[in-house]
Formats: sequence, structure tokens, C-alpha cells
Amino acid sequence: VAVCLDMIGVGLIIPCMSSLSISLGATPAQYGFISSLYGIGQLIGSPVCGSLSDKLGRKSVLLLSIGEAGLFYLLMGSAWSLYVILISRVGVGLIKQTQTIGSVYIAEVVPIDQRTRAMALFSTVMGLGFIIGPICGSLLARKSLRLPFFLSAGLFFVDLVFGWTFLPTVTMANPHLPAEPCPVTGQTEGDCPGQKAAQGTKPTGTGAQATQAGQNGGLELCPAMKGQSPLSVRTWLQSTKDVAATLRVMRKEKKIFSLLLFRVLSNAALLCLETSMLIFLEKKFAVDSKSNGFVLAYFGVLGVVYNFLLVERFKNWCGGEQASVAPSFVISGVGCLCLAFAPTFNFFLLGVTVFSFGVYSSKACLLALFTTASPVAQRGAYLGVSGSLDSLVRVLMPVTAGFLLQQDLSLPYCLSGLGLLVLAANWSLRAKAQVTQDAIAGEGDKKQK
Repeated sequence: VAVCLDMIGVGLIIPCMSSLSISLGATPAQYGFISSLYGIGQLIGSPVCGSLSDKLGRKSVLLLSIGEAGLFYLLMGSAWSLYVILISRVGVGLIKQTQTIGSVYIAEVVPIDQRTRAMALFSTVMGLGFIIGPICGSLLARKSLRLPFFLSAGLFFVDLVFGWTFLPTVTMANPHLPAEPCPVTGQTEGDCPGQKAAQGTKPTGTGAQATQAGQNGGLELCPAMKGQSPLSVRTWLQSTKDVAATLRVMRKEKKIFSLLLFRVLSNAALLCLETSMLIFLEKKFAVDSKSNGFVLAYFGVLGVVYNFLLVERFKNWCGGEQASVAPSFVISGVGCLCLAFAPTFNFFLLGVTVFSFGVYSSKACLLALFTTASPVAQRGAYLGVSGSLDSLVRVLMPVTAGFLLQQDLSLPYCLSGLGLLVLAANWSLRAKAQVTQDAIAGEGDKKQK
């Protein structure tokens, strides 16, 4: 519910953002700059807020993001000059990290064997909100350009009260959730040297200590953070320093770093397609702005259906997240190539149907694998770094896709499709190499016994 309200609130302002900016005197170039500020803010704020949630708790930072978004959207709706719009967009981009923190929160309240389904449902709810929001925003804008902003702010404040009242605090000692296996020993009981090494702390007991830590978002606060407010400058500076340390650690962890690269590269292929789709449709099939919204809505509806009904079943049919990533890449790559060489608009829609299934399946599985492999005490920082790189891709891909479209209309789809097929081959080779290493290690253990 909290995520759906969040996405409806964001979707409400999308149809009105350009009109409100132009009514305040913005040129098309200035509006483009204002639009990019959100992505730039996400690029900076995502890892910092993720690291902050590791210390102050997921719920605290999630509620901070929701409340801050409500205030800035209220300010945007009341804007009397273009500078107010600019300041609001920067503020929302920096602190509104509900998707990043929400992913971490879900990873810690859902058992490992159900995590892919939970991530798929998370995407489903986001998709529903993003379908409902723009439609309502367009209808409200006919009465007033500012009305959608005020309604969006109201929804965020309702979301804040809902989260404060009903969202449980994450605790490491939750008896309903199975313990996560240690990546070093494979055991689910006792202290995990792998997690403790990643956290830079000595093994400690559980039980009462973990229960007390649960009052702070499921993790004991860093001593430097105790008694500090999430809004204090010192807290944010400390979290910013921790981001640099997290990047250094992630580069040394091959599994984490490779999963991060696969997530970013697959997201780049998706964004290359999304940012070039509208121009592609208009140039090749004469689908104008009055009709292309239905294509985007169709893409969103497919996401809801696939995430809710098929992603979990496909994962189980393949034999788990690890085994389903490569087939998902192949499906999305083939779908991309179908889009590139679509002779008719109906064939293009068929390509969208194929492509979107592979994309949503791979995204859910990669996110589940990434959150499981991340150290519990640094999961927020790890997801924050991942979100920051995704934001960087969102800034760069529109420019890249535009350049490719100037060369040839089909070029973005061809390169994206081939790139996804290369990712599938690389993933399969890595999986085979891991199986070989495990077999050699198993034979060595037998000889020692």
C-alpha cells in the first residue's frame, strides 16, 4: 500500500510538470535541464540514504523520504517562480529514495525462498501506481495545473501516517523468518564470519541484543550515530564517507560486483529501448502522441501481469533465481531484435510482449540475488550504490539513444538485443565455471576424508 501510494503520487505530476514549468517561463531547454535534476539528485542521494538506513533503520529513512517528498511536491504546486520548481526537483531527487529503501526493507522481512516473488510483487505495485497516477493527473490538470501537485502532496502525507502506524520495525530476531545462510560456512546458526568480516565487527551474540537492535531498524546503531537525528549534518556527512568505503568493499567482492554489473547493464538495455520507443513509433509506424500513451500503458499492464502471475512460476520452472537469469536475458534479447525488425505495428506489440517478460523476470531475480548476497548490516548502502548507478544510466541513456536513433531507427534495439544475448552467454559461462569449481572442491574434501 505504501509503495502504491508513493507511485500514484509521483505519477500524478508527470503530465503536468512540463506545462507548469512553461507557464512559469521555462524554455524547452530549461525544462530539459529541470527534468535531468531529479536523476542527478538520485545519483547522489541514493547511496547516502542507503548507508543512512543501515545506521538509523529502514523505517526511519523510508518515512523521512516519504515526508520530504510530500513537502517538496507541496512547494512545487505552490511555485511562484521557476527557481522554486528547480529547488523542489533537486530536493526530491536527493532524499526521495523510497524504491531503494523499500527494496532493502522487503529483503529483510521476507524469507529467502520467497524473495523473488516479493520483489516481483513490489514491481507490480509500483507499476499499478504508475498506471493510475498519470491518468488521474491528466484528468485533474484539465481543471488546474497545480491541483495534481497538491493531491500528490496529500497522498504522500497519508502515506507517511500509514507507514508510521502500520509498517513494522525490522528486527534481526524475528522468529517468523529463517536465518540467512552464511556465504562462507553455509550455516544458518551461530555467527557468520563472512558477514562479520564485511561489517568490520567482531562476532557477537543474538537474542536480547538483537531484539534491542530491532528498535533501531533491526541493526545496532553505529556508536557515532547514537543520539543523532536523521536530519543532522553530521549524520549525512558520516553516511557520505561510508559510501566511499562501501564502494571499495564492493569492488573486492567478486560476486557482489558482478551482480551489480549485470543489473546495471541490463537496466541500460531497457532504458535504451524506453527512451527511444516514442520516436521509433512515430517515425516508423506514424503513431502520434495521442496514441503512444496506450503503448506505454500496455507495457505497464504487461509488467503487472507478468510480475504477479508468471515471474515466480518461471523461476521455479528454471530451478531458482540463478538458473532463470540467463533464459530471461535470452527472451528479452530476442524480443528486442523483434522490435528492431518489426514490419508492422502489431508485430511490434508482439515484440514488446516477449521483451517485457524477459526484462521483468531478470530484474526480479537479479534483485533477489543481489539483496541475498549483500551483508545484512550494509544492505542499504549496497542497494544505494546500485540505485545510484541506475540513476547514472538514466541520465546517460537518453542522450545515447538519441544519438543512435540519428544513425538508424533500429540501431538502439539491435544493440540492446545483442547486448542482452551477450549477457546471457556470459552468465551461463560463469555458472558453468562455478559448478566446475564446486565439483573440484567436493572431490578435494572427499580425498581429505
